[in-house]
Amino acid sequence: MTKEETELEKVIQEVDENATDTLIRIRVSFLRYAFIAVMLFALLFAYNLSLIAVQAAKANMLELSTSLDGDATAIAALGLVFFGLVFTRDWKDDEKEKAERLRFEKLKGKTDPVTSRALIRMRIDLPRGITLKQARAANPDLFTEKEFARRLIGDRGTKLR
Repeated sequence: MTKEETELEKVIQEVDENATDTLIRIRVSFLRYAFIAVMLFALLFAYNLSLIAVQAAKANMLELSTSLDGDATAIAALGLVFFGLVFTRDWKDDEKEKAERLRFEKLKGKTDPVTSRALIRMRIDLPRGITLKQARAANPDLFTEKEFARRLIGDRGTKLR
């Protein structure tokens, strides 16, 4: 084994160990879960305001009832906006890019950026339970400098934004 292969094995091991970092997974999906929490809170708050508005109408406080009902409607609309944002947006690509960036920042300075970024991208694309070490054993041709550069420029590099 040459020095380059030993260095590559070390980087592969670091990337595989870094792939199971729970903190990165939490940071990546935090925004989606925060939007879900805001949505649920807004809808529950609007529902409670509407119940209070009904009680105010029964007590013959019509102005209060009308204003509470208007507030409840506005807050429910905000909840529906968050509902639409959470459930119509494709979060997968954004979360992959964010996970890649966070994992790269964690490994920054330890190795060549092209190699580490390509290995991180490869690890993210692998199915769960399969490591880079297993993938390299199956196909060592994918772990060359030329292949790393091709992977970095590949489909994500040509995607229009």
